[in-house]
Amino acid sequence: MVEEHRFKLRRKRSSWSPFKILAWGLSPKDIDGERNRWWRGVYALLESMLVSMPSCYAAPMRLRDAVDMLSDSGVEALERTTWADLGCGGGTFTLALAELLTAGSTIHAMDLDGAALRRIPAVHSDVRIATHCGDFTNQPWPFTDLDGILMANSLHYVEKPAPFIRACESQVKPQRRFLVVEYDTDVRSRWVPYPVSQTRLNALFERAGYSSISVLRTRPSVYRRAPLYAVSIAQL
Repeated sequence: MVEEHRFKLRRKRSSWSPFKILAWGLSPKDIDGERNRWWRGVYALLESMLVSMPSCYAAPMRLRDAVDMLSDSGVEALERTTWADLGCGGGTFTLALAELLTAGSTIHAMDLDGAALRRIPAVHSDVRIATHCGDFTNQPWPFTDLDGILMANSLHYVEKPAPFIRACESQVKPQRRFLVVEYDTDVRSRWVPYPVSQTRLNALFERAGYSSISVLRTRPSVYRRAPLYAVSIAQL
């Protein structure tokens, strides 16, 4: 099979691209010829990007995995509540939270990606989901009087998390909760510009006066070998 693809590359170089090379499972050594040095460099760049991508880009988390990450948070024991999922993306963790909340609860799902928001159902597990297209770092939001905030792989987009957390409190009830899923790393990248390790997260919320900070789950991640962790934070 590889030999057949090598033949096609030699006979019709103008019809292929690094993406086809990746799809065929070839490597730079299969791209021969002095004139193809540029393409070999592009291939190497694409390959390094795929290897270094965090798990949320390399392989979408399954809903049951997201539910497991948020299990034991105690939200299932609450009465009807209203939550915000900030930076919700395609809604994997939005739906996971909906499966844990009491029927009749509401989730406000906010993200800049309108196409991703359109994939989120209006109701899941008898929980209403209202979508909002916008930048969650800009406050106030078009919703308030929240019982809790979910931030799954989104807090690392906030440059100054301490004042952001304080600003969130004006739109959350006094007995407020946060559910946070993040990468346990302090290493910056284009995908994680302001990393929030578990140690840093604990310090942020302790300084903000939160009385309960509990690690729920950890799971492996391909992102720089840093695991994902889920934390439940409450001010009761």
